[in-house]
Amino acid sequence: GHTARKKYTSRKEFMRMLNDVKQGKIDLILFIKLDRWFRSVRDYYKIQDTLDKHNVNWKTIFENYDTTTASGRLHINIMLSVAQDESDRTSERIGFVFKNKVKRGEVISGSVPLGLKIVDKRIVHDEETKYIPIELFNHYEMHQSAHASMMHLRNDLGVNMPYIKVQRMLRNTLYKGVHRSGE
Repeated sequence: GHTARKKYTSRKEFMRMLNDVKQGKIDLILFIKLDRWFRSVRDYYKIQDTLDKHNVNWKTIFENYDTTTASGRLHINIMLSVAQDESDRTSERIGFVFKNKVKRGEVISGSVPLGLKIVDKRIVHDEETKYIPIELFNHYEMHQSAHASMMHLRNDLGVNMPYIKVQRMLRNTLYKGVHRSGE
């Protein structure tokens, strides 16, 4: 709900492709539509500079763009601005919906951690498994050791849980009643 677009640096395969561009392995990039390539005018120009430095061209499959003329570049700017605006509006709308759901006490995802469940769009205790996080947190509070708490679950309760899951549970603020929105 915070953004409808990913920062290009967090797009793993995109960054791999840029690395290949810099290594001279690519001379043409094909993609479906301009709004699949970028939804940020600023990011587009950063990447376009890199492509220009390495003599790499791009082409869309379903659209026709021409970067060799002033009119072609203007058309790209307009289309990128429209895509960015659409993305920003979507982000605002989703953020508004999520904020209202949180205000009403409704969940905004389909998954909750062990010991909890979703009933009628609300997070409630799962009577069958709620003892596990309670035992985990009680043991951790007393011994201040995630590993010892994991072993307690395994040896005393027969709950075999990987250490990484124990760590995630101990850090999960939902167990403290704090939703990811901070409320």
